Parts: sequence; structure tokens; C-alpha cells
Amino acid sequence: MSTDPPSAASSPWRPLFENVRAAVGQRRDEHGVVGSINWLRSAMEAQGANPNVVRNIIYRDKGRIPDKRALLLILDRLWQEAGNGPLELPELQALLSPTAGAEQEVLQLLGRDKRKAYRAMVGGLREGEMPKVLVTGRPGSGKTLLTDYVRQGAMLVDQLELDIVRLEFGSSEFATSLARLAAELGVPSEVMESRLVRIATASAFAVQADAQAEVARVILEAVRNRKSNLLLLLHVSQALATQDALGLVPLRLNTKEVPRVSASEWLWVTLFEPLARQPHVALFVTMTDLPARAMQRLGNFEDPIRLTPPSAAEARRFVRARMPHLGASQQEEIVQRAGRSFEELRTLTLLAQARAPQAAGAQLDQHYIEQLSRLVTDGDAELRNFLAALAVLSPPEFPVFEARRMQRVRDVDRELGPFELSFLDPVPGQPGQYRSFSRHLARALQARLLASDPDAYRRAQQAAANAYLAEATAEPTGEAANRYLHHLFESRDWPALTRWLQTHVVSHSQVRQVWHAAAAELPAGPTFDAVAREVAAHYVKLGAYQHPEAVRAFEAAAASSDRALRAWTLIKRAEGEALAGRFERAEVLLDTAPASDSALLQAESALARASIARWRGDLAEAARLVTGTALGALGRVTDDTSEARLVAAKVKVWEGLIAKDRGDLEAASDLLGLAESDDDLVRARIEFQRGDVHMRLGRLDAALTALDRAVLLAQRSEALPRERTRYLARRGSLLRLRGDLTGSAADFEAARAQLDSEEEPGAETEFWRAKVADESSLTALALGDFEEATYAITHALAGFRDYAVEQGAEVDYRVLRATLNLALAYACRGLALPYRRPFPVTRGNVDSPDLRHARHHIDEVLASLGSGAHRDFLRFQARLLASQFAPTGAEALRHAEEATSVAAFAYQSALALSARAAAHLRTGGAAAALRDVQEAEERLGPATPDESSDAGLRAQLRAQALDVYLHRGDTARAAETLALVLEDGSLLPYHEGVLRAFGEAADDHASGDGWKKHRRLRALLRLDGTGPSTPARLPDALVAAWRARNRVAVA
Repeated sequence: MSTDPPSAASSPWRPLFENVRAAVGQRRDEHGVVGSINWLRSAMEAQGANPNVVRNIIYRDKGRIPDKRALLLILDRLWQEAGNGPLELPELQALLSPTAGAEQEVLQLLGRDKRKAYRAMVGGLREGEMPKVLVTGRPGSGKTLLTDYVRQGAMLVDQLELDIVRLEFGSSEFATSLARLAAELGVPSEVMESRLVRIATASAFAVQADAQAEVARVILEAVRNRKSNLLLLLHVSQALATQDALGLVPLRLNTKEVPRVSASEWLWVTLFEPLARQPHVALFVTMTDLPARAMQRLGNFEDPIRLTPPSAAEARRFVRARMPHLGASQQEEIVQRAGRSFEELRTLTLLAQARAPQAAGAQLDQHYIEQLSRLVTDGDAELRNFLAALAVLSPPEFPVFEARRMQRVRDVDRELGPFELSFLDPVPGQPGQYRSFSRHLARALQARLLASDPDAYRRAQQAAANAYLAEATAEPTGEAANRYLHHLFESRDWPALTRWLQTHVVSHSQVRQVWHAAAAELPAGPTFDAVAREVAAHYVKLGAYQHPEAVRAFEAAAASSDRALRAWTLIKRAEGEALAGRFERAEVLLDTAPASDSALLQAESALARASIARWRGDLAEAARLVTGTALGALGRVTDDTSEARLVAAKVKVWEGLIAKDRGDLEAASDLLGLAESDDDLVRARIEFQRGDVHMRLGRLDAALTALDRAVLLAQRSEALPRERTRYLARRGSLLRLRGDLTGSAADFEAARAQLDSEEEPGAETEFWRAKVADESSLTALALGDFEEATYAITHALAGFRDYAVEQGAEVDYRVLRATLNLALAYACRGLALPYRRPFPVTRGNVDSPDLRHARHHIDEVLASLGSGAHRDFLRFQARLLASQFAPTGAEALRHAEEATSVAAFAYQSALALSARAAAHLRTGGAAAALRDVQEAEERLGPATPDESSDAGLRAQLRAQALDVYLHRGDTARAAETLALVLEDGSLLPYHEGVLRAFGEAADDHASGDGWKKHRRLRALLRLDGTGPSTPARLPDALVAAWRARNRVAVA
């Protein structure tokens, strides 16, 4: 009679086993006879595989795929150690292929519908496509496990460069899920937070819908900007079908009707469908049921694949694969008790393994998840410890955790055992990473632990926070920091939470979550006060002093019994009022703030008062407050905290601003150069002021670098729209000076768009529109659009005066500056010349109604300026314009002499000398003009790789030198100078202007054709024969030749 075990004849493993045993012989080691059943069990255990299935695999071909793969690798190693080549068993070696193995697991464990979805995605990726697959199915139908295998299969596709992002949209904090997706896609957290803040402050339905749609637009833009292919594995929680709000704001579609919708519908219409239109994005979306709108507009998605509950045959196959060591009757009992649910199948197989040592016939509870969840409080001590750790490490936002974290939370120093691993699913392709096999179990465990033993729950959360603390501290913006803050919040360790908020960047949604919990749970007292202070500080950092949450936090802090906190609150509120231009209110708040012994608070109070004094023009008082009171108080601060460093930066900034207002720009530059901060908003303000000072000093490259940083930092730090407008407008003015009129116009358009995004526009918004109109008018003049410039300035003047009447504000300086720009607009129109360098030389006397009107306004401004260092800059500008548009050369020279005499630094001297050179050319003083040009070039200094200075002024001076040379009849030197200008790449925006100036001067001085003998100039202009041969005037002919030459070069 045969003694072979049943099914031995059908198992391909037995002959393999026998052949390997024969090849190895009777060699022994510490585990027994090498290659024997017992030896193989030890080898399997050493590799982390199940040692109990060796006999079943060899004699019955029954076992889990990973265990079979491990056994085959062990046998292959023994076979080769015996002197043979690698095993060649196609029937079994498919298991060695990760891709094939993954597909076999899908087929064996999940069935046909899951295999269809798997092949739709992974097969499509193999074919070079970017599939869009939609999977639906009730809870327990296997969506999560299927997604695991899809992710693993995608990672195993050969030569596929693909970024994979996986995320679950959970109901507990929908905003956090959106923020996490954005972060995964590379969106700076500050950008996403600003969009979420805007949602919370919107009131009108259309504004709410647009603010919500902007969140999706930020994500979509990040996807579009990615250069690599992207696979998004997205799961929508069943609860989102009934959730209809983002935070406290109803979800709405951004359509004309702005209808309210569920979170799942909003995701589909606003995010998923647009994502599916991206050609480089593959999508795998799982949800319980399709929302109504999705059924009507699938877009680029394939028809949904519905995961059906397992059939009896699939259930039996599942149980056999998971628990091959159970007898047939035990397996059938699990299948019958589970009904048609993968979730219950998994639960029962887990229970069967957990209860295997118990007496036969023990009855299982019908409510499987509930029964397991009870073990978190009813099991033995070790099991309770394990399930508590599983509960806290499996929140919906962070379902995956590392085994080492689990053991740290449990405070045990060993690997996870087989029993513990039976509760977990390994994450395919991520060794050492696990998730609870059931999201329902994780939630049930957490809910039961919190309800039954809140102290144990908080202790477990605290242990979880500690497990992530080191990594969170090392990388405060990483995933570990997010997990740390989550566990810290759940533990309600308020002191630690407050310390983290004080020292790290935290998302707006997390701050709001902490604030709401503190307001609901904490009694009045120091702990609550500390939270209120940090919440208020968060909004101060954003510049959102009037945000409803900020107002509530300020009110709570103001009611504190802590005098220092009340003083801090009133000072910060005064800062906000001063920034809004409400100086009287700011003073009242500062006057009512309690006296404080804190040197830091004294410095803050002095700076707030200095800002008021500066804006009122009292520079002496502002300087006293900054360099005396604030700096003296700061000297008594001994702690090197982030707050102390911020105040120190503010002191340097204010010192620099006051020096700038006094006209000492070099000192201002030095002081601002000393200002440092790790806060993006403060850094943006520092960079703006640096850029403005560099611009006034003629260091235009340094100015552009600083203003570029200011614009970027303002976007990252979520500065208010008005502040971003200011930075964009100033950069627009700088680009005009650099000859980049296209870039200048674009910046002014962006500045206006920022103001259009104001949620509640009012007088302040209109005031900023007037400022942008005034500043942008010079770009319109440079483009030759005299009518647009005149309209913009008259609009600005009306806006300034309206603001003064409505707000009782002082706007005289802005009115005078706009009036000077209006004079410039009329002068340019009177001469029919755009306002861009190089300006042509005026010959003789000039006059027209527009010019007379311009001169009248210039005289009006000069008469109104009076004395005062803070108006010297405007006075200097007025003198230059008065000289440029004077009716006679003598009068032009008089104004230029006055400008030269008051020039405060080298760049101003160069500007004034250029104006005086132009006046000398009008009066025929060529020698004096050349001396002024040469001295101006010395003051301007040579262009360097690091700083090209004001290339427009450099071109102006070269054009004036050309005029002198042609006036003297020195055509050779004039031609050489022109050639050098055309060869200078830094003067590229001004080449045509210099050519035109050369042509005009050659015509005016009847210089003849002598310049054409200059070979290098002829080569540059590509002139043949006696060219240029054209009926056009020489200035136009030269420009035409230059343009033709450049077109050929580009082609």
C-alpha cells in the first residue's frame, strides 16, 4: 500500500525536494540534516517565512505565494551549492518573478473582477498607456488590498519612470487630505494653506465656490508642471458621500448655480475629472459608489469596474491561500460564516488563527470586528498593549506605519511575531511597512479604547508621538512631523503642542483643529492662554489680523489674567491697525497696554510707535524710538528665541527705513543688509526694502534679485494681496528702468490682479489701485501710450484725494509725485517721444501747449515741496524733469546745476551730470558736455559681471558722447563708440535708441559719410557698398539695418 500523502502525485514540489535531497546528501549542520523537512522549516523561519507550511507545500502544493517563493529560493540555493546550475522549473519559477507573483496573488486571493481591474491598470502601464481606472464596491469588497497590488505591479513594470502617489480622502479632516495630496505633489504648504484660509473667510456663495475651486486648481497646476509620468492611487471614503462641507463651509461647485454638493461629488467634478484629462497621469480611483454627477460624466475614465462580493469558490480559494494549515471542515466553516464579504473572510481567518490553540468547537461571535475590537480592553495585557498601538498607529490620514514604530510604541525590543503579523497587511514593495488589515477594525479599536479607557488612549498616543519625535525634529516639514503633530494632538499634551506651534511651521488646518479643541475642552487659565497666544501669533504671521479666528484668539488672550499676555495682545493688535493705516486706533491700543517688565515686549511696543511716527513724517521721533528705546530694550534680552531674533530683525529694518527716509541710502543699504529672519513674511519685507534702496542707488541687478525674492517669499508666506501688489508694482518699475517693458507691463497687470482677489474690496483697495495706476503710468509712457498714461495718473490723483477725504489720511506726498508724473506725460506728448532712454538731444528752444502745461505742473510741485529730508528725492526728480523739458538751453542748464549741487550719492550725481550734459549740448557747449559725460561715467562706475548698474543711463551717456564727437567732426571716434555700444550685450535693450540718436546727430551736424569707413561698424550693420541705400532718413535706415541683421541672426 502506498504511504504517500494525499495529492502527492499532483504536487510538483515533491520531485524537486527529493532531487535536492539526493544532491545534498547526508550533510548536517546545527539545524539537522541539510535539506530535510525540519532543516527547511528552520531556513524558512530564518527568512521570515512561515515554517509550518513546508510539508503542505511539498506534498500538497498548498501555501501562500510568499512562502512558496521563499521555499523555492532555499531549494535553488541548495541545488547550486551542490555544484549544479540554477534550477529550471518553469512551472514553479514563475513564482520567482515579482510581476508574475503579484498577478498570481491577485488571481488567487482576489478573483476575476479584481484581476480585471489589476490588468486594466498594470497592463495598460506595460503597454505605455496612462490608464484611468475607476473601481467601486461596498466595504469589504477588497478595494484596499487590490490597490496594494496595483501599486506593487506598477513599481515592477520594466523601464517605466513613474512617480506614485497614494492617498485616502477621509471624512475626519477633508481639508487635511487635500493638503496632504498637494504636499505629495510638491506644492509648498504655505501656498495650500493660503487657499484654505481664503475658504474660511469667504462669505458669498460664488466666492466660496471659487475659493474651493482654487484649492483644486493649485493641485492641478502642480500636476501639469510635473515633467515625469504620475500614477495617482486615490480612495474616497464612504462617509464623503454624505459629507457636504470643507471645514465649516458648505462645499459648492464653481458654476453659475453654485450648487451644494457632497464631498465625493466635489472631488469628482473639481479634481478627478480634470486630472483624468492630463495625458501624463494614470489614475486608479476606488470608492463605494459613484456620485450622481460622475455617472453622467465619466470623462476619460473607463467604465467603472464593480467589485463583487466573493463567490463561494473565491471564498474557499481565499481561505485556502491564507490558511492552508486548517482542515477542510474549518475552512468551510469560515466560508459559510463569512457570507459574501472579503472583510469578514479576512476577519474570520484571523480569528481562526488566533483561536487555533483553543478547545475545538468554541463558538465565534457574529460581529467579528466588534469581537476583535473588544480585545483592546478585554484581552490579556500583551494583547491589549498590541491592539492599543495598532489603534493609534492606524488613523485614516496615516494608515501605514513601520514595524519599528509599532514596537517603540509598545516599548518592546523584538520583532513582530506571527500572531501580531496576522492582524497586519504588509504593504507590497515597502519592506517593513504595514497597515491594519481592516480600516474598520482600526477605527473600532480606536473608538472603543477612547470610550473605555481615555487615559490609556492618550498614553498610547503620547507614546506614538514620542516614536516620531526625533525624525519630526530633524525634518519639521516632513511626513514624520505631520504624524508627530497628529499624535500629539490626540494625546492632548497641550504644553508640548504649544511648544511645537511656537517653534515650527504648522498648517492652517492643524492650527484651527488645535484651537477648536482648546476652546471646547480647556478651562480658562495659563494652558488655554498659551494656546490662544500661539493661534493669534499664527494669524499675525499670515498678516491676517482681522481673520475671525484671529479676532477670537486675540479676545481670549486679552481676557487673560496674565499681564504680559494682555500687553502682547494689545501690541500685536496695534501692529495690525498701524499696517492698515489706522494710526489713532493703534495709539489707543498701545496707550492702554499694561506696562511689562519684558524687555522684548518693550522693544515691540517701541517699534509699533516708531512705525506710526515714521508714517507721520516725524523721523527724529521714529529714530529715537528705534535706536534708543527698542535697541536698548533688545540689549537686555538674553534668550536666543525665534521671537527675539524676529524683533532684532525688525529693529534693523526700521533703522534702515529711517535712514532711507532721511536720504542716507548707503547707510540704509548697510542696515538692511544686517537684517535676517527665518520668517518668510519678514524676509519678503526685508528683500523689498533692499530692492528699493538698491534701485535708488542705481544697482539695478541687485535690486532685481532682491525684488524677485520679495515676490516669491510674499507668495510663499501668504502676505496680504495689497502687500503682494506692492512688490509686483515695484518690480514692474524696475523692469522698466532695465528696458524690459514687456516684463514691466506683465508685473503691473499681475499687481492689479492681486487687488482683484481681495475678498472685501473697499477704500483701502481703491487706494492701492491708485498707487498702481500712478506707478504703471511711466511704463505706458515708455511704450508711447500717452493717452493711457494720462488717464492712469488722473485716476490715481482722484483716488488719492478720495481716500484722504474718506479716511482722513495724509496723501500730500503721493499727490505731488502723481502730479510730477502727469507733467511728464504732457511733456512726452508735447514732444511726441516715448519716455525711454536714450532721450534725444533737444536743439534750440521748444514750446507747445502740452509742454507749457507740463512746466506749470513741475513748477507747482517744486513750489509745494518745501523743506524736509523725506522729500529730497522727489525734489531731485522734479529738477531733472524741469531741466529736460525747459524752454531754453540756459534754463535747462540752471535746473541741471541745481540738481547737481544737491545730488546725495554717486548715482544721483551721474543722473544730474547727464542732465547737465544735455543742457550744454543745447547751448552748444560740446566740450563741457563731454566733461560731464566722462564724469558721469566715472560716478556710475564700470559694469561688472555682478552688477551692470543702470544700463539705460550708460546708453544715454554714450549717445551724448556720440553727439559731441559728431559735433566736432570726429566721425572715426563716433563710429568706434557706436560699434562698442552695439557689441555690448548689456546695452541690448538700448541698441536701437543709440542708433537713432547717432543718426539724428549725424543729420543735425551734417557729418557726411565718414563714419561708413569704420569696417567693424559696417560689419555689425551688414552694410554693403555705400549703404544703407534707402529713401528713409538716416536714423530710420540705421534701425532698419539693425533689425534686418538681427532677424537673419535669429533665423
